[in-house]
Amino acid sequence: AAAAALGRVGPAARAAVPELVRLLTDALSVRRAAAAALPLLDPAWWSDPVATEVLRAVAAELVHSGDRARFAQDVFKLAGAAAVPHLVELASPDRVARENAAVALGELGPLAQPALPALTKALEDPHGWVRAAATDALNRVRGS
Repeated sequence: AAAAALGRVGPAARAAVPELVRLLTDALSVRRAAAAALPLLDPAWWSDPVATEVLRAVAAELVHSGDRARFAQDVFKLAGAAAVPHLVELASPDRVARENAAVALGELGPLAQPALPALTKALEDPHGWVRAAATDALNRVRGS
């Protein structure tokens, strides 16, 4: 509720960005409210010094499926190009994390251009789901 209220205040509540960024690792309902409010307070919220560590923690959610992974992908989409360094770690030993990272990169479209080498390498992954996600991501990043 507090995150939603801050979102309604908008840029005047910019000082709350670091705390809202920290809430991205809280319970899923709190995460969603914080993610919705952040761009309203500061369109470049991901540049806050706290965001790097939190985005790293959000990346750890990619090992899950369902709502937790979908939320992580949504946060990375909000972060745009700033998410790419956290997502190119497609070398994770976890197949689900590699697949979810490729999906998230694809959702970034051309903003994920720096990830093209990692996505190309993912085409050689032993798991078909990862290869399929990498193929789709490459098409979306290249705009084809």
